[in-house]
Amino acid sequence: MFEQYCKCLAEARVSTATIKGYLSDVRSFVRWFSETLGEEFAPSGVTPVDVREYFAAMRDQKPATLARKLRALNSFFRWAQSVGLVKLNPVSGIKTPREQRRPPKAVSEQELHRLKRAVYRAGKPRDIAMFELLSNAGLRVGELCALRVGDVCLSERKGKVAVRRGKGNKYREVPLNIETRKALVAYLSTRPGADPNEPLLVGQRGAMTPSGVWRTLQSYARAAGVAVSPHVLRHTFATRLLRKAGADLPTVRDLLGHEKLETTAIYTKPREEDMEAAVERLV
Repeated sequence: MFEQYCKCLAEARVSTATIKGYLSDVRSFVRWFSETLGEEFAPSGVTPVDVREYFAAMRDQKPATLARKLRALNSFFRWAQSVGLVKLNPVSGIKTPREQRRPPKAVSEQELHRLKRAVYRAGKPRDIAMFELLSNAGLRVGELCALRVGDVCLSERKGKVAVRRGKGNKYREVPLNIETRKALVAYLSTRPGADPNEPLLVGQRGAMTPSGVWRTLQSYARAAGVAVSPHVLRHTFATRLLRKAGADLPTVRDLLGHEKLETTAIYTKPREEDMEAAVERLV
């Protein structure tokens, strides 16, 4: 039976690792079923009550683990139903345990300083502008690569960048702080007479791509000894807005281009290092 199930998954081009994981989780349920009910396992003998009792017995496990096990059982019983071993899927209708969302990864102030130092020491105006737009404007890497020269609006005391994203051409304006404005002025001075419709960030082969941004950032990250990506810099921007600048959630939501406030609220959750620091301060 299990061999047939695995063969079906393989034919559906499910990865070997996923098949192995599903089989392990199904076998765990089979053992629990036999030990708890004192009868030999048969797919037709499993009821929704059994499945609920199984997950109730494991309520001390992490939500992510329970969700994975539920996916595995649902996969198995859907297959069992398709081959006539059961009339109804006993897992159908049972809700996946909600996973607790953790705050997105962000670099510390010290790590950000080391990364910034590495970028500025290299002295490449384009890369400095790229870094500032990621870390001080919180742009998604796709948004960054889609910028045109005309999307940047700079004056002596303020500036902003027009950001467009998605099929609906969603639009928002992100104000630029003084460091980002200086970086953009310096970079644009290397491209005198650039057409407003030209890509803002360019390399030897034309407009920078997301993979090109990633590779460029990684070269500086290695030099600074910091684990970072473009999206981590976006998370860092949001975290600093809330924790250092004291911005409210609606402001951060609009700056990041989130559609729902709930998406932005994840940044208010304490990180593990925050909780550790709080406990240490009791000494």
